[in-house]
Amino acid sequence: MLIGLGHDIQLIAELTTVEALKVPGIFFTNIECLYFSQSKNPLQSMAATFSAKEALFKALVMPPNFYWTDVEVRHNSRHAPYFEFYGSLAEHFQLQGWTVHLSISHSGDYVSTVVAISPQL
Repeated sequence: MLIGLGHDIQLIAELTTVEALKVPGIFFTNIECLYFSQSKNPLQSMAATFSAKEALFKALVMPPNFYWTDVEVRHNSRHAPYFEFYGSLAEHFQLQGWTVHLSISHSGDYVSTVVAISPQL
């Protein structure tokens, strides 16, 4: 059963002038900022994470109040992305019994993300 589906596409160059994105604690967590700084292409990584959070917001039918830093994009040992939730957003997903699936693709000047929300099995 699909509860929510969100998609976002981001032109990487659009983020070069958004200074607030570079300040930890506003849009991105310290862990995400560290990941960007260690990436081969920090701006592409930042765009992917921003796009993932946008797609998540689109997938939530009735989003609870949350901060951008209540969701964090992490990567497993195979470098596959996944979300880690904190605060009210973590409580919301736990209460609903939902799980979230994240896919991120890079192509040229763009990043595209898809988020699917489903019941936990």
